[in-house]
Amino acid sequence: MKLNNTFKSTFAIAALTLAAASQAGQFEKIDTLKDGTNVYAYTGSMEMEDAKTYKQILDRDRHSVIVINSPGGQFVAGLEMGQMTMERASEVTLIVDMAYSAAGMWALADDKITFLAEESELGLHLPFRADAETGAEASKASQPSLEGEQMFIGYAMGHFLQERFGANAAFAIMNDLAKIRDEFGTQGFLVFNGKQEVGIRK
Repeated sequence: MKLNNTFKSTFAIAALTLAAASQAGQFEKIDTLKDGTNVYAYTGSMEMEDAKTYKQILDRDRHSVIVINSPGGQFVAGLEMGQMTMERASEVTLIVDMAYSAAGMWALADDKITFLAEESELGLHLPFRADAETGAEASKASQPSLEGEQMFIGYAMGHFLQERFGANAAFAIMNDLAKIRDEFGTQGFLVFNGKQEVGIRK
């Protein structure tokens, strides 16, 4: 499946339109390839409802291409959508325009991951929450996730990475992310781009 310049231009226009229309996460069908594959743009901030929409797309389409342009959002949504991607790898292809935090976790689930352009980026950081009493930010690796959720986000993230890459690689990634967080704070990202470069960004 080859993506030509016309497709890239179509996506760029659609992404700008959707971004202007809404900050919330949104899937929009933007093209159908010659083999019948439907192409969707995903833009905005990830929410749990997006996982339901993603499942509907996977259930309906024989094969789908999703182009991601998202700053992240609800981390559990990213993990859930990533899990669906791993379970149904033959049915979906993810293409990264910009994918950070939860969106980055989702994108990592595709072993065929493709970057839309050289300047496209995927960024990861250890998720955190604001402490209700002090307002201090704390790693979710050691504290409960959002109110009412019966899980630890850090544990879930580590488990997800282990399932995707194996125990040793998952430990190394989580360790690197913890060092970045400790040095740069919660806005520190481990960033990968379409030039196959890896760096740190605040």
